[in-house]
Amino acid sequence: MFQKGRTLLEMLAVLAIFGTLSIGAFSAIQWALAKVKANEIINHVYMLELAALDTPHLYEMQSGELTLTETEQFSRKDYFFRVFSKDSKVFHIDVFSISPRICRLLLEVAKENELVLAVNDVRYIRENICTKDNNTVAFYFSKFQDKIENICIPDCLDEQMCCAGSCHMIQTPVVLIPVIYKESV
Repeated sequence: MFQKGRTLLEMLAVLAIFGTLSIGAFSAIQWALAKVKANEIINHVYMLELAALDTPHLYEMQSGELTLTETEQFSRKDYFFRVFSKDSKVFHIDVFSISPRICRLLLEVAKENELVLAVNDVRYIRENICTKDNNTVAFYFSKFQDKIENICIPDCLDEQMCCAGSCHMIQTPVVLIPVIYKESV
């Protein structure tokens, strides 16, 4: 008549609830850790931007890698940084070996802060372009603190021209010269 303890069904229900909460908590912890790494990367990129802008050699470079002692300081075994001069006006900071989850979080930050970036040499506009297991993310900056929305990423081919941030084929207009025939009498 008087029962002590719980039934098997009640115990299974409690375990199912506990398991569901544990899976949710585990996912939230993974997301939070990825967000921390993404924020670290953004902070390092901003520090490297300031270090690069403080280096006189950057302004003399047309293209190539800019060697900074700070890149070694911020590089870790998870990911590492490199600073490259694109041309006389623009440079980029590349971050290598970025996982897809952290890459997507970097895209969100870029959208919020209106950063110009490319993932695996594809310019970020709106869609998720973090398609590889180890992505390379390039953050683009102006050497003179100008707006750089209209740069072409990746660089245009020789027969192309950069216009409003995208590459277009150069088309030479064909000029037709009217020919007048005179009938001989």
